[in-house]
Amino acid sequence: MRQWLNRAALLGTGLLMVACTHTQKNDSDLSTRLTTQSWQIEYIAGDGVIDYSPAQLTFAADGQFFGNGSCNRIFGRYTLEGDKLQIADDIGSTRMSCPPALMNQEARLVSVLPGVHRIRWENGILFMTDSSGAPTLQAAAVSP
Repeated sequence: MRQWLNRAALLGTGLLMVACTHTQKNDSDLSTRLTTQSWQIEYIAGDGVIDYSPAQLTFAADGQFFGNGSCNRIFGRYTLEGDKLQIADDIGSTRMSCPPALMNQEARLVSVLPGVHRIRWENGILFMTDSSGAPTLQAAAVSP
């Protein structure tokens, strides 16, 4: 019986060490996941986007992001600490004119991006929420 208890204790300690290692590695995993793929935007603040819309974001490892807001190219800066993604307020863009529906969608996107978001992944989907837990963005991973 004592031998079985010793083995159980060792197994429990081993599992705890693996769990702690995974948690410590998680920050790096979040950064790698965010920066090695582009993200096709599917929902903005809980509302769907126009079918086949070009709205997409790419986060570079150097703290810059760029993409297509729906009509114009957009770009800016971000930081990632743990699961908190902070996007700077000074988002830049080109100034092309597109159909009103795309322009409205782009305005919604640019209005929800600045600030701090919690991020998580589920089945290849990036979920971003604001500090109250309300959805700000949902995007699917695509090749950069």
